[in-house]
Amino acid sequence: MSFYTNALQRRLYDGFFGRVSFINCGIGGNRLVDDATFVPEAGKRLIFFGEAGVKRFERDVFELDEVDTVMVLIGINDIMHPVQLEGKNSSTPAADIIEGYRKIADCAHENGAEVFFGTITPCGNEDYPKAWLPKFEKVRNEVNDWIRKGESIDGFFDFDREVGRPQRRDSCKAPVISETASILTAVEAKKWLIA
Repeated sequence: MSFYTNALQRRLYDGFFGRVSFINCGIGGNRLVDDATFVPEAGKRLIFFGEAGVKRFERDVFELDEVDTVMVLIGINDIMHPVQLEGKNSSTPAADIIEGYRKIADCAHENGAEVFFGTITPCGNEDYPKAWLPKFEKVRNEVNDWIRKGESIDGFFDFDREVGRPQRRDSCKAPVISETASILTAVEAKKWLIA
């Protein structure tokens, strides 16, 4: 879940009290392209991960309130869940994630809102099987390159560059890495970035 939004909300309310509303429509575990992740061990989709972000975006964002700015950070679960939880050999293709982003950007603009994307943060973990990270990184880097080009969007927040280690881009840098060298979650990285 993206609890970095809690810190952002506090900063907005402290600086613009009574002049801004902030609504977090994120769902932990949610994917952009596909509905809830199917987990073979459970024999079912984990429905609490929700309907695909691209399907729920307009309803969840524009039916709530009058919205003029949207910040989008979704996609890591499209990269990780197919391999990590579903046992597939590859992640959701970057082209599919980018197409989902284009749909969201178009929808935001059609509803009169500016849209800003966040790059996908590193997800490296020493405990992952060695074959996973190259698969994750290939897609993550392609998607982040597209975001950085600014095509279809009004701007972006480069979480990846802020929290990624320069010498090892697939994991987070200190102080995001704990004393025991286990990598904290991307959520912790985003809290550190915003705070």
